[in-house]
Amino acid sequence: MVTDPGIIQAGLAGSLLDSMRGAGIAGAVFDDVNPDPELGKVEACASALKNGGYDLVVGFGGGSPLDVAKYSSALTAHSGSVRDYLGRELLQQKGLPTILIPTTAGTGSEVTWAAVFHDEADHVKKAVWSPYVQADTVIVDPGLTLSMPLSLTIDTGMDALFHAMEAYVARDASPLTDGLAIEAIRLINKGFRAVVKDGRDLEARSDMAFAATLAGLAFSNAGLGALHALALLLDGEFGFTHGRSLAVLAPHVLEFNLSGNPGKYAQMAAALGESTEGMRELEAARKVVEAISRLASDQGVSLRLRDYGIPSDRLDEMGKRAFEIGQRHLPMNPRPLSREDAVRIYQEAY
Repeated sequence: MVTDPGIIQAGLAGSLLDSMRGAGIAGAVFDDVNPDPELGKVEACASALKNGGYDLVVGFGGGSPLDVAKYSSALTAHSGSVRDYLGRELLQQKGLPTILIPTTAGTGSEVTWAAVFHDEADHVKKAVWSPYVQADTVIVDPGLTLSMPLSLTIDTGMDALFHAMEAYVARDASPLTDGLAIEAIRLINKGFRAVVKDGRDLEARSDMAFAATLAGLAFSNAGLGALHALALLLDGEFGFTHGRSLAVLAPHVLEFNLSGNPGKYAQMAAALGESTEGMRELEAARKVVEAISRLASDQGVSLRLRDYGIPSDRLDEMGKRAFEIGQRHLPMNPRPLSREDAVRIYQEAY
């Protein structure tokens, strides 16, 4: 089992291990996973798997242990370094069978081709993208998310929402991914405020858990865009939680992107509960910016970089750096974005 200390302390891992042992299954636990896992954690986990003679990997927790579990599992079938397979479709085969069980509702890691890590060498988020990191079995139990603290509920909810929104307007979007993404947005609109108000609301937790999984399926097939591209810098170099970095930049990236697909942005505004009847398409599309800004503000999420201790004299450098780091996502953005545009978005977010 690959998990993290929080899951151990909450007693969730013990219950699962007891169930396995009761079925005659022997196993061990790797719990040295932090919220922003380094490549070194993957290396240690893969080494334990290779040397331990295991038959199955169970990833149990939030996106971090799930990502470590699925990449470590794949590495059992490969030689070389953990860094050799960073990038798109460099893994050559499947590793150990993998079961993934999320305890948060945000990343959608349980169903995606992606696993994202912090590279200690240059403090940049890097990813593996391959069908060989997909799970063999996924178990989504909303009851496992009932103990999520408020801050994590908000951040993971934002993460799921922006996965769905970017997938909906991505250049590789299709009727299939559109259906997954827009339903995820509707479910989040229904469940987000309810689950923030009452974390024990199982119906709202179910809405959010299902939405996160749908959004993961959507972006795995359609891609992401400029919002995720530009947020990577804040995650890797400034220690933002992923959902928070997306929320801070979202109004400004959305405003930039509206003209790239105003019809779909108008549809997302309606899915978020905005009244758009009788409006011109671009006017209706702009309501999505208002909806997102209000949703974040209602949860006490500041949408200004200055409130997170970012110095103003670094914005130009940050925008340029974010543009370089985010190249794997920018081709899917509904509107071409330049280095100058990235700088401007960072300045507007200040």
